Amino acid sequence: MKGFNYIYCEIICVSHNLINLYAVRIKEKKGIKFVYTL
Repeated sequence: MKGFNYIYCEIICVSHNLINLYAVRIKEKKGIKFVYTL
């Protein structure tokens, strides 16, 4: 599941450059939890 979330994160980051920095910050603090936030 973690792998899927990571790939999903990559897609979101690529599709939305604006959320890229936000995703990176969340990824460092809460891991890939931001995926659920979206």
